[in-house]
Amino acid sequence: MGVPNLRDSIGLAQNAQKLGYHGLSALPPHSYPFSDREIFAYYEALSAATDLPLIVYEVPVRTGRPFSLDLLGRILTLPGVGGIKFTSMDLFKFATLRRRFPEKTFFFGFDEVYLSGAVMGAHGGIGTTYNLLGRLYAALNEAVKQGSLERAQELQTISQRFVETLMETGVLPGMKAALRQRGVDCGPTRLPLAPLIDDCDARMIAILADPEIAAWVG
Repeated sequence: MGVPNLRDSIGLAQNAQKLGYHGLSALPPHSYPFSDREIFAYYEALSAATDLPLIVYEVPVRTGRPFSLDLLGRILTLPGVGGIKFTSMDLFKFATLRRRFPEKTFFFGFDEVYLSGAVMGAHGGIGTTYNLLGRLYAALNEAVKQGSLERAQELQTISQRFVETLMETGVLPGMKAALRQRGVDCGPTRLPLAPLIDDCDARMIAILADPEIAAWVG
C-alpha cells in the first residue's frame, strides 16, 4: 500500500481491513522533502485509521534522506505500528532499534546483503528477488538460525550473482523478464522505466540457466 497523500492512504488502509487483510505496510510520503513532523503525523494518522498492524519503512533511497533514530523510535512507539521494513545500510541504527523495540517485527530490505540484517536480528526480509529465489533466502535464514555462517555466506553469494545481473538490466525490467521465463507474464515496466540494456531478456535467460541459480528458482 502506498500513496503520497494521507487521505488516499487511509482509504486504502480501511479498504484492506474491509477485505479481511491481516496487516498493512506503507512507504512514507516521498514526493517532496517532508519534515520529520510531517512524516510522524502521516504515520500517526495512518496507524490509527484501522485495527490492523502497520509496517512502516526506513528507505532513504526513496525519501532522499535517512530518518533519524529519534524519529524512527517515535514512529515505532505508535500503538498501531507492528514493525518496520528497514532498507538502509546503517546496521548500527537497525541493531539499536531492534534492541530498543524487541516486541516489534523487523524486516530487512536489501536482498543482496540480507545476511547482515539476519545476523543483526531481522525476523525476515521483504525484497524483489524473493519472488524467484524465496527458497534460497529461507535456507539462508535457517542457516543463520543454526549458526552455520559458512553456509549462509555461500547462499548469499549465489543471490548476489543474480542481483548483479539485475543491476545490469535494471531491477524491475530484469525481474519482469525473469518472471516471463518462468511462465508469469506481468507485462513490461511502465514508461519511462525501461531496461538498461537491449538484451535484457537474453541476459535473464542466461542467469536463470546457471546451475547455481536454477537450483533455487521457485
